Amino acid sequence: MQPASRALDEMTGAAHHARGLHYADRARWAEAYRHFRHGLWEARHQGDAELEARCLMGQAEVHMALGRWEDAREGAERALVLFDLIASPGGMADASRLLGVVFRETSRPALAESRLRCAVEIALSSGSPRSEAAARHELAELYRQSGRSAEALEQVNAASALSPHLATA
Repeated sequence: MQPASRALDEMTGAAHHARGLHYADRARWAEAYRHFRHGLWEARHQGDAELEARCLMGQAEVHMALGRWEDAREGAERALVLFDLIASPGGMADASRLLGVVFRETSRPALAESRLRCAVEIALSSGSPRSEAAARHELAELYRQSGRSAEALEQVNAASALSPHLATA
């Protein structure tokens, strides 16, 4: 076994997830996906449903960045089911947001709006300002693309109003 391969195998699932996020932030999709895949394997091996859902979300984001919409949808849906099983409203809001983006980008605006509104509501009810702001930004983009400028502006303003909370959240 090569030293780099051994080091990869010795990382924890959480470390793989963190590395996946690191690489995704830098648009290094192959490396991000590899770490999310390893993290997913570790999470399943350890029975860690939350980490499994987070790794599925990471993979879904990579798929979205690469335009693999069906793979992104499947990953986000699987993550949503896990977040629901473990009663993680923040995770449910984030997975619903991802699904909304997938539907928006695949020309299904009614489904997109439904998912994004659901993400906002879950985030609101669970007190998750980061998730709420992200969902509102995506909803604003949907409205902008649909020519609904007033509603887009309303969502941008609502998301911007959350900014003071994001510094301390």
